[in-house]
Amino acid sequence: MVAGPYKQYFMPALPLVAIIAANAIYSLFVRKPKWLFVVLLFAVVVPAFLLLIRARDNNVKQLKRIDYVLSVTDKDDYVYDGNVSFNVFRKDADFFWFSLRPRVGGLAAYKTIAQYEYNIYKSIEKNRPKLISNYQIEDMQHEAIAGYYVQSDKFKNLFIRKNDL
Repeated sequence: MVAGPYKQYFMPALPLVAIIAANAIYSLFVRKPKWLFVVLLFAVVVPAFLLLIRARDNNVKQLKRIDYVLSVTDKDDYVYDGNVSFNVFRKDADFFWFSLRPRVGGLAAYKTIAQYEYNIYKSIEKNRPKLISNYQIEDMQHEAIAGYYVQSDKFKNLFIRKNDL
């Protein structure tokens, strides 16, 4: 298995990195304080502005997708969301419902310590989720999917079970 650390694993080191960076900035700009102000202005204001724009755009799209899923499903319905991007309040089609990336995801890590057969087609066939995404589904023409699901008219990567339309 290829090592694939998550970004949050590096968070404990951030205070040390911040101390080292602050000391470097101080020693570089101790003689010219006006340059320090200019550099800090660009280092704080510009990234903050870009992050706010990005967060607003991504969050709005994701919230619309979540609202859509909630509007077409009931509280007892199963949903398949392999990318943990829209299934907030519905039952999941499988025990593993996120971090499915081959070799570096949570499922791959779990398989190294326990016997677990992940087969999304069997899970779809067994639980008959009302809504599925095509994330990490290689064969949308599989017999458990083809003929039972139709592509959503609002989101191209979401599919609704036909008999539930």
